[in-house]
Amino acid sequence: EIPVSSSPEYCICIFFFSPEKKILQTIVTILLSHINSTSLLGWGRPVSIILKASSRFFFFQFRCCGVSNYTDWFEVYNTTRVPDSCCLEFSENCGLHSPGTWWKAPCYETVKIWLQENLLAVGIFGLCTAMVQILGLTFAMTMYCQVVKADTYCA
Repeated sequence: EIPVSSSPEYCICIFFFSPEKKILQTIVTILLSHINSTSLLGWGRPVSIILKASSRFFFFQFRCCGVSNYTDWFEVYNTTRVPDSCCLEFSENCGLHSPGTWWKAPCYETVKIWLQENLLAVGIFGLCTAMVQILGLTFAMTMYCQVVKADTYCA
């Protein structure tokens, strides 16, 4: 099983050095768990406003709904409906209308294609982030050594 970490370096290493099939299975598992979590729907958590806004932007930007398709949401809502952000034209309670007004494309496939098309940019961004973190750690250690050295002379 592939470990999931919040550190960009680990994610990049996992992405480039793990078998593609395991990565894709892990991504599907993570996406499905997010759909089934109540935090994405915004029930009783302060951060839910941010999650709802980002999911709304995500579905609108990628023009998709659900991991496999829009029926992934039926189990979450226990009825035939999707979040309003899955609608072709966003409006309040549009997710209650017929499936003809919802995005049909699965988000998993859409994001997978986007990542394949932008793999170089994503990789460069990840490597730049890692370099900034390493440089920050190096400068912090250098500054710490200088402070310790100054304390030794002043004492």
